[in-house]
Amino acid sequence: MLEENEASILLTAHHGDDLAETVLMKLARGGQLTSLIGISEQRQFGTAQVIRPLLQFSKDQIRAFADTNHLRWFEDETNDSLAIERNRIRHKVVPLLKRENSQFLRHVFDYSRQIETATASLNELIAAEAERLVKGDPKQLVVDLHALNQHSIEVKLSILKYLMFSRLKITDISLHQIDQVLQLIDNVDKPQAVIELANDWRVIKSYQQLIITKKSLNPLTNNKNDHRFMVVLDRWYSVDRNYQFGVFSTRPRRSLVKITELDLLAADLPLIARPPKPGDRLVLKGGGSQKVSRILINAKVPNRIRKQTLVLETAQQQLLAVLGVKRVSITGSATDTKKLYLAEYSQINLPKGKGI
Repeated sequence: MLEENEASILLTAHHGDDLAETVLMKLARGGQLTSLIGISEQRQFGTAQVIRPLLQFSKDQIRAFADTNHLRWFEDETNDSLAIERNRIRHKVVPLLKRENSQFLRHVFDYSRQIETATASLNELIAAEAERLVKGDPKQLVVDLHALNQHSIEVKLSILKYLMFSRLKITDISLHQIDQVLQLIDNVDKPQAVIELANDWRVIKSYQQLIITKKSLNPLTNNKNDHRFMVVLDRWYSVDRNYQFGVFSTRPRRSLVKITELDLLAADLPLIARPPKPGDRLVLKGGGSQKVSRILINAKVPNRIRKQTLVLETAQQQLLAVLGVKRVSITGSATDTKKLYLAEYSQINLPKGKGI
């Protein structure tokens, strides 16, 4: 109709009784507070606008106006069927409430507008703060938990609801599930955890980050990376888009590179990069050793990154580094050693810990 008439506004005759019935149905079903707005007086409809100018009038008032002005109307034949939820509320519930208070419809309209105004104001304020705490795209958001936790529980809940409902347009998520996410955020005994949501969505807590994402973007598999390879000297290797390493016979001049000196014997070569194994230990410079698993925990390396972690070891199976996390400088005075340089170029963004 809009296209045929080249119109930009569509007027509908929804009235106060329609609004009251809608609010009561939603109140009975349960849901978000915003659902109690019921029917908005106006909203965007494609490139046009829907405007409902009769919401402040009752059905009886409109009937009386039509009778006085000899206007003809059509009655839907299903309006009296009590098999329909709206009709049960229309014929059984609304008349009782009108008898209790003749201003019932006006009060529903006023409450609905107050909720709409309060919600719009809150969303405007919450949106600005929420956007300050996140980075990401329409399919995935990363929330700074340290900054989020500066707020009260009520504000945190409002921010989470804004991010899930308004920012990511996630449907079929209950208030109970949002409460579960909030409890996970506040649970210091669970630095890492996952909550599965409907429609392929999941929430991942990873130390001081909360990731709201699609499963397809973050497959949490239990398969370990079993790729191992020989490290050829004087070349760079990319572990992922954020991390590169190489072992060089001369000190690299590349800026922003972490350099670790290694005095190695000929028998130590070739060097091997491989995934960690249970029981792997890194010998520390001051004596003693530390389990690789403990190094990753101390460095607060998220589980999704641990699955990509590699260690560097000699041909004699001595660990030299947990790549991207911790390494040990090996120096010696023996004449038959060769000085090599482990160079790491990394943008890995790990929380503060004993690692990188």
